[in-house]
Amino acid sequence: MADSATVAASGPDTLDADVTAALAAFLAAKRAELTAMHPALSAVVDEIERRCAGSSGRRPAYAYWAWRGCAGADASHDAPVDDLAVRRALSALELLRVAAVEHADVAPEPPGPVPAIGRAILSGDLALIWSAEVLTTAGLPEETLEAIGPVWDALRTGLAAGSYLDLLRAAGGLDGATAAESPTGWALRLGAALAGADAAALAACARIGTLLDEGADAERIRRAVAAAPLAEEAREALLALSSSGS
Repeated sequence: MADSATVAASGPDTLDADVTAALAAFLAAKRAELTAMHPALSAVVDEIERRCAGSSGRRPAYAYWAWRGCAGADASHDAPVDDLAVRRALSALELLRVAAVEHADVAPEPPGPVPAIGRAILSGDLALIWSAEVLTTAGLPEETLEAIGPVWDALRTGLAAGSYLDLLRAAGGLDGATAAESPTGWALRLGAALAGADAAALAACARIGTLLDEGADAERIRRAVAAAPLAEEAREALLALSSSGS
């Protein structure tokens, strides 16, 4: 994992760059680890890097502003959880997304060559495993990791369940069903949990995420953000993110 000298965090405007740098450093270390086993394993890291490069990085951004919103306006300076550690930790959301995308590529489409299917499965599995490693080695306090454990576990379970429902729907075996919570809702909840938010704040974040992933109109999103117990700067940042597309 990158250290504080590698991933500079001068303010929220560097968030995307910080997440990208954290992932790049982590995957570079994993490439060295895997290729020491066998050079052919570099292809797996190539695939994960390719998927990461194709992301907008919005889930870490939503999670970050949920954390800032629940920790307070001065979170980047005075919060017990370090701002840079939060940025590194939230890069785990990108690996979770990659895992879901890789696994979704396996079925129910007509199968391609067995090596391609196997690579997708293994790339997805590694991304899922590494997401937990990113989170736990980001520099968060032990008590914070313990506190967010239930939300992190529920997040991974919810994303896997949602992916399974998507596969059933694509195969024609399910009509109109949705997962219990949206991916953006989980990201927002994780950010809020990092700040030690209460149940009301977690529920409000989940509501905002669901509206975003459902493509709700701007006014409904604005009302949900306004009603959430968040610091004002976080409200403005979330609305800016939502207006630029989720």
